[in-house]
Amino acid sequence: MQKRSELFFNLIRLPLDFFAVLSGFVLAYIIRVQLEGRPVPYPSGGEVFVQFFLPVIPVWILIFAITGLYGQTGQKARLAEIGKIFTAVSGGTMFLVLMDFLSSEPIFPAKAIIIYGYGLSFLFVVLERTVLRTIQRWLYRFGIGSRRTVIAGSGSIAQQLAADMAVNGGHRLVAVVDAHPEGQKRMKFVPVYHSIAAAVAK
Repeated sequence: MQKRSELFFNLIRLPLDFFAVLSGFVLAYIIRVQLEGRPVPYPSGGEVFVQFFLPVIPVWILIFAITGLYGQTGQKARLAEIGKIFTAVSGGTMFLVLMDFLSSEPIFPAKAIIIYGYGLSFLFVVLERTVLRTIQRWLYRFGIGSRRTVIAGSGSIAQQLAADMAVNGGHRLVAVVDAHPEGQKRMKFVPVYHSIAAAVAK
């Protein structure tokens, strides 16, 4: 069963992704329309732009879900997650480009807003998820959200697995099951039991 803390972080990612994408395109609008000082081809107020964009973001969130960014594992490999974010944001941007192409009236005051929004929304989503990851790992230090784990064996693979757990923090190694006489020497910082029954009994 998914732990409550992990479920919380999975659920909170959705509204935060929503806000990150919206913030990226609002900032893109501000940069192009208000800060650059150049006239825009299709002037429209910021409120009109936001009213258009709000109903579009759920499509982005759906693309995020299809890409696998709302899986049950909270601590995904960092590079893999960034790759998925890039794919999802690219898919959402292509959806906007398609909408703009099919619309009888221009949707964006300037085409540069799409480009700026693409880069900024990607950056904001990566930053948002980095902050969440940092908070989650900080909570692991206090045992909040980490999973109590038992490893079978004390060989090189088990030792590497234990080292990975110590770094990532999502799993807290509480015992090792290994009948080898050198088991406790190999795994010095965790109790080693000769059987699962002995580990459970403790």
